[in-house]
Amino acid sequence: MLILTEVFYDTPGKDSEEEWIELYNPTTADLDSSGLILRDNFGNWTLPSDTVISANSTIIIARDRNGFLDLGYGLPPNISCMTLSLSNTGDVIELLDDDTIIDMVACSLGELY
Repeated sequence: MLILTEVFYDTPGKDSEEEWIELYNPTTADLDSSGLILRDNFGNWTLPSDTVISANSTIIIARDRNGFLDLGYGLPPNISCMTLSLSNTGDVIELLDDDTIIDMVACSLGELY
């Protein structure tokens, strides 16, 4: 089980460089999340091979490594090649294993649901 814990879709700079998503593994075992799919209203993106999320840990998936670093978090993202373009005015983000929804969040006009 993985959880979508944070989605930064309306960034202070260029969304195409600064957007990111955080996934959390709340279990006591490392989880291989290779091949899982992130899908929004406009497309999907597959997590790369060898993507393992340690027990009780998070990973950050960013659109661009330098854009994420420019936000000033002090650490680089775990993955920095996400191609989803998250909408600032309303979007649904799903984490899928094939066609099975693992978790999802809905964003509408600046609010997460």
